[in-house]
Parts: sequence; structure tokens; C-alpha cells
Amino acid sequence: MRVLIADDQEFIRRGVRAVLSEEKDIEICAEAVDGSDALVKALEFRPDVVIMDIVMPRMDGILATRLLRKALPQVKILSLSQYDIPEMIDQMERAGAAAFISKLLVWDKLVPSLRRVQLGEAFFS
Repeated sequence: MRVLIADDQEFIRRGVRAVLSEEKDIEICAEAVDGSDALVKALEFRPDVVIMDIVMPRMDGILATRLLRKALPQVKILSLSQYDIPEMIDQMERAGAAAFISKLLVWDKLVPSLRRVQLGEAFFS
């Protein structure tokens, strides 16, 4: 599974990278610092799944998800945020995200969530 990590916080990207590096069948193909960067890198690297933060500068994850799903409809989006705001999660789902996990749970839930998204499951906790 090829994964792109899009988050403006470097320590989150570093942590996600560390968790995923333990998995032999997961390759981090790129990292992005905002939604605009995520679009450019997704078009270049063609990931299977994008881990997309919702709140980012320049372009947020909601708009980036909407644009990414139009450009690359086969790419699945796992949304991620420290804000557990139902309205935001709803907007991500309407934009085309397959799932949502809170950053508070990311370390325990990341790999199983990625695998569920890759298999086509949708969930918004």
C-alpha cells in the first residue's frame, strides 16, 4: 500500500512515518505540509491512500479531499484531526473521505484504519 501523509505538523508526520515504517507492506511515497502540497504530490506519486489532516494552512483538508477525489477518484482518503467536531467530520465525508480518526487515537488505530480504508470500508468515529 502506497501512502501519502498530509499534515502541517512535522511531529505528526514524523510519528505517522514511524508507526507505518514498522509495516512491511506499507510504503510512504510522499509527505505534504498542506492541502495544496498534498494535491501536487498525489498527482505525482499516485498513492493508494492519503492520510489527510483537516485543519491546515493555505488549503485545508476538506477542499484538498474534494479536489483530490475529482482528480484521482481511485485514491482513498483517511482523514485525521485533533478536532473531534462533528460538522468538520461531516464535511470531510461529503468531500469524499472514506474515514476519520482522531489524532488522540492515531497511534493505536492508524494501521488497522489504513487497512480498512484500503479494503473499501468507510467509517467516521
